[in-house]
This record gives sequence, structure tokens and C-alpha cells, in this order.
Amino acid sequence: MKKVETVEKQGRGRPKKTDTRKPRTIWMNDQEYNALSKKSKEANIDFSKYCREILLRKNPTFYGDGYKAIFNEIHKQGVNLNQAVKSLNELSITHELSRSPDAFAETIMKNQSEILHYLKSILENDRQDS
Repeated sequence: MKKVETVEKQGRGRPKKTDTRKPRTIWMNDQEYNALSKKSKEANIDFSKYCREILLRKNPTFYGDGYKAIFNEIHKQGVNLNQAVKSLNELSITHELSRSPDAFAETIMKNQSEILHYLKSILENDRQDS
């Protein structure tokens, strides 16, 4: 005699997924959408997956307008520094530096102090805006 195993039916149709996604709404303007869409295409990732990856980062990094100003200022100072170094290299040692090295060093320190003060004020304004 054959034994017949009985299997209980779990219902009709396809089994339910355990990890179902539900549609959610996130508000963004056209520029934000276009930027995210472009980045998802560059990464060759579906738009929704790209957004989820960004949103689920543990330590997201946000740069405000103040940081852009800082980077621009640092770039300008770097250009100025490169020009100054180029001039010094072309002239070997300038006449002013050979006459008064202390005054030259003082001018450099003053410029550095002004740059640091400017950068701190931008950072403080950016923190207050956040």
C-alpha cells in the first residue's frame, strides 16, 4: 500500500514577497530631479535605487553655499600664491626681500591671518543658516 502525503495549500496564486516596496512621495523641483536623474544614469543605476542608496547612507555629506565660497576663495588664493612663487623663481630673490625679509614675512603672515578670518566667518554663517 502506498503512503499519500498531504500538502496543505497556502492559498492561490503567486507567493507573497517578503520585501515588498511601496510607493512613497518625495518633493523636489525640476532641477533637483534632473540632477539626480543624470547622476543615476551616469552610475548606470535605476533612479529609485540611486535615490535609496543616497538616502540610506549612514553619514551623508551636505555642502552648503558657504563651502562653495570657501573653495572659490581657496582657489583664488592658490592662483595668487602660484603667481607669487613664479615671480620669485624668475627673479631668484627679489630686491624687496633682500632688503627686508622680516617685512616680507610679516606681509605673508598678515595675508594668512586675513584668509583664515574670512574662512571662519563663512563657516559660521553657513552653520547659522543650517
